[in-house]
Amino acid sequence: MTNDQSDMLMWNYMSPRRGASTTERPFGEFDACDGGWDIPGEPYSTVGDTDFRWFRARMLGGRTNHWGRISLRFGPDDFRSRSIDGYGDDWPMSYEDIKPYYDRIDRMVGLFGSEENFPNAPDGIFQSAPEPRTAVL
Repeated sequence: MTNDQSDMLMWNYMSPRRGASTTERPFGEFDACDGGWDIPGEPYSTVGDTDFRWFRARMLGGRTNHWGRISLRFGPDDFRSRSIDGYGDDWPMSYEDIKPYYDRIDRMVGLFGSEENFPNAPDGIFQSAPEPRTAVL
């Protein structure tokens, strides 16, 4: 692991920029992504005068690191897209079919969160949030 790849593991006070963004790390050095918005050979382009920019995360880990470590369950409507908007296909199963597996993973992984009761973003099985910690130097 080079120093550039491990900067995100340093303490904040050790960072010469205190986590400020750079061309190579637009979200700061404490983000696990390597690269930036303009990477040679990037396969994405825009059409017309749109300002849409697709950031393709290059990191060790998973997409939840890039999404602020949030990955919600699919909800009941996500399994019925054709029935709802006429596009794609409905899944051959429902949220209720998958729910026991989501619940099992929630218990296994030990997620924490809050119950929000949104109809299409089902709550999981949450542990209590951990106590705040301070560094021991």
